Amino acid sequence: MGQGQATTEAESQLRSNSTTNPKSSIDLLRNYEIAQGTRQALRTFYSSEIELKNEKKLRIMEAKAYRKILADERKSILQAAGKKAKHAILCIGTQGTGVGSPIKGRAK
Repeated sequence: MGQGQATTEAESQLRSNSTTNPKSSIDLLRNYEIAQGTRQALRTFYSSEIELKNEKKLRIMEAKAYRKILADERKSILQAAGKKAKHAILCIGTQGTGVGSPIKGRAK
């Protein structure tokens, strides 16, 4: 059995035997044992070199997408401001453009 197939089986077992909503204490213990048994297969797959490379690619692609969106936004703001402003800044916080709106996360 391949690593991907073992991971798929482990995930389906965990989905059908959740420890969050057991019907009885016996179910909880059984589901916990299943979780313990599937742990190694999941760790082996998700910590593999291929999966780590895929995660890195995803982070890079996400950063590129955000940079492109921000560049397009800056370009449109500068066009709207015309020649009167060298560096137009528009701050949009988490609750709109109002006074005292906190600027969090990527907006900073």
